[in-house]
Amino acid sequence: MIKIEMTDTFGGDANYSWVKRMKIEDDKLTNRQILKKIRDEFELGKTKLVKVLDTGDMLRYDLSGYCQCIFIMWEY
Repeated sequence: MIKIEMTDTFGGDANYSWVKRMKIEDDKLTNRQILKKIRDEFELGKTKLVKVLDTGDMLRYDLSGYCQCIFIMWEY
């Protein structure tokens, strides 16, 4: 299962004054396919996503031009 959280940032850190969550049951998706699902679900359009953290089981993307970030976490 893949858990996704989108939230605001303050000073570059996740702030969680609001949060949108979603789950993806398919663990075999590529990162590109996951990002496409996120763009569709959160209606991001062509907003540039910049990867700022990769710990192996978690990714963080910042939305260019916005004080928002997206966390992608794998549960095994």
